[in-house]
Amino acid sequence: MSKEFVMPKLGMTMEEGTITKWLKKEGDKVEKGEPIVEIMTDKVNMEVESPYDGILLKIVAKEGDVVPILQPIAIIGEEGEEIKTEEPKVEEVIKASPAAKRLAREAGIDLSLVKGTGPDGRIVEKDVLAYIEAHKKVEPTPQVTPEPTVQTIQPAFREETISPIRREIAGRLSKSYREAVHITLEFTADVTSIVKIREKLKEKASANNLPVPTFNDIFIRLVSLVLKDYPNLNAHFDGEKLTIFDAVNMGVAVAVKEGLLVPVVKEAEKKNIFEIAKITNDLIARTREGKVLPEELSGGTFTITNLGMFGIDFFTPIINPPQVAILGIGRIRETLKPGNVVVNEVTLSLSVDHRVVDGAPASMFLRDLGEALKDPVLYLF
Repeated sequence: MSKEFVMPKLGMTMEEGTITKWLKKEGDKVEKGEPIVEIMTDKVNMEVESPYDGILLKIVAKEGDVVPILQPIAIIGEEGEEIKTEEPKVEEVIKASPAAKRLAREAGIDLSLVKGTGPDGRIVEKDVLAYIEAHKKVEPTPQVTPEPTVQTIQPAFREETISPIRREIAGRLSKSYREAVHITLEFTADVTSIVKIREKLKEKASANNLPVPTFNDIFIRLVSLVLKDYPNLNAHFDGEKLTIFDAVNMGVAVAVKEGLLVPVVKEAEKKNIFEIAKITNDLIARTREGKVLPEELSGGTFTITNLGMFGIDFFTPIINPPQVAILGIGRIRETLKPGNVVVNEVTLSLSVDHRVVDGAPASMFLRDLGEALKDPVLYLF
């Protein structure tokens, strides 16, 4: 007897998923536990396994369709089994972006009346705005003879449809910039000791078959410990209440083909430098391969983003909501000081939400982090 294969709930906050690729076609044999479809949810593209043995009788949701959780996406049954027309009937889903849905809900508009201009007819925010504008009561205006028009030649261009990941990133960044009051503080830290210590860490890692800690791993360790003295920076803010966390779940920004993802090192303050190196090495690799799990991208309480490998000294990082702070790290560079002394320095860029974090505690955090970077022995071992 045929069974419905429904859109699975792949994360705590998941409400819908996008079918990005079917790995099987209608008529193919499938086994329980075998990858059958790729689904995009939030910022993760995941292979989803078949829940049943049998034949993929019918694909209900096509590639590109956005389907609410628990709605059918396929029918799996026995070979030769006929499917009645009524059996796979699925309630029609209106494809619309979260921003469009929210705007329509606030304006009391039935989305079925709105024509979508996004990919595959998906309704986007500008479509709802256009509908609202078109249905405003317009006062008649006197006829005016138009001025002669001058023909202009448009430059050549091409349009690209942005990916679901890029749309999600755009939405989150827009939300952060609309709601959080960003201020960014710059601090130059002496990391000469860090550079020397990392050489010793590399030797120890080689001798004991351990992962080699990167400079980013060292920053994760030090920042997580310094944050224990500044709990209000290790927090979430929803616009009304501040939630302060005991554990430091450190988000680590990772560049991928279609944008930026932030996997999380849970309870980073409890882990030694080699444990952190092992975790980040695995997380970053799976993030770039598209194999990171939704729960590994959630729960962050503070974020680090490093552009030093691109030769960047200073930048203004955007807070990852609902977090209240993010630390940007520039390149490590040699600087000649008076007396012909060469030191290694790095510029730190701390963005905080000024609604809940003032400049003074943010400055003191950077000062203390600078001290920890200058003399890190007590923190790393």
